[in-house]
Amino acid sequence: MPEFASPLSSLLHPHQIEVQEFDSYALVIDARPPAEYEEDHLPGAVNVPVLPLAIPSRAARGVPGNSSNGPVRRLEGVPEALAAYASRLSPDDRVLVYCHRGGLDSIVWAEPLRAAGLSVDVLPGGWPNYRRWVAAGLEVLPRGLSFRVLQAPPLSGIERVLAALEFQGHQVLDLLALTGQRLVPGVLSRADRGVSQTAFESAVLHALRRFSPDRDVWVNELVVHPEDSLALPSTLAQQLRHSPAVRVLVPAAQRSHAWQQNLNASKADLDQVVSALCALPAAPTKTMTAHWQKAATREGSGPALTAIIEEFIDPRYDRLSAECAARPIECTLEIDSLVPLRGRAPAAIPELAAALATPSH
Repeated sequence: MPEFASPLSSLLHPHQIEVQEFDSYALVIDARPPAEYEEDHLPGAVNVPVLPLAIPSRAARGVPGNSSNGPVRRLEGVPEALAAYASRLSPDDRVLVYCHRGGLDSIVWAEPLRAAGLSVDVLPGGWPNYRRWVAAGLEVLPRGLSFRVLQAPPLSGIERVLAALEFQGHQVLDLLALTGQRLVPGVLSRADRGVSQTAFESAVLHALRRFSPDRDVWVNELVVHPEDSLALPSTLAQQLRHSPAVRVLVPAAQRSHAWQQNLNASKADLDQVVSALCALPAAPTKTMTAHWQKAATREGSGPALTAIIEEFIDPRYDRLSAECAARPIECTLEIDSLVPLRGRAPAAIPELAAALATPSH
């Protein structure tokens, strides 16, 4: 995602939790247990957990390393996983270490790295402090931006529209990409393991920090069921409910074709899709699933995916979107063909001209 002038990062900076910008560190070490790391972690962090058997003695932690020239050598008493990362650092590199106990575990890794001559920051307050910073940012940053919502049912190829907008130089926020959903994009299912709620919130925050408040942010609609596995941060959800929208209409056959391409790319099949849908709070009926399987047997997965869209995805979207506050609709964007992306440069979508003709403010 490109950087724009005067990004909101100036309003919410890691200095507020007494560390540098996260990408300024050559190494970020997460000293928490693996399960907590998998749930969420700082951008770019590697997991080197501090376990009782892995804690070196105080004498070993104080062994000096190479603090003059060249890369840092492997340190005695430091587990091999940490030494492998440290050996690639230069004396000018900065390291950030954090844990879940306010620094008590972080210092186990910070001391030998400092002894080796590296500049090491320990996140004050640890992971809980970072989470408070994220929560505060999600309250403030959405209020400083103007959004334009691409409103459409799931599987409408909105990610391709956003890619075309970004290629043209617009600011875009692809919420669907941040959810990690792959089987039924736009339908948040526990069966299709995506990211955790905390990881989703962190990803949204770091995306918002890159935007400039003097330009619109194009964003895809994410309608969620109250029992879905993820929820939009409340302030962002409120802002989007009252933002102007462009309604996007794409024929079901085009949508199913694009869906099939995504499934092929992720090596998923129709059975996995049906299993994910059956795990939803309001699952399809057995009659529906039997019909889809028969359609796939007779005509292939394409017609079956089209039937899923028409019989389940769109009616579910209509029910959920009716419960949301109505947005002002700027215009309707009818897309006849979701042209595949070509390399890194997405193919132009001519119909975007109508949506871009008039700014929202």
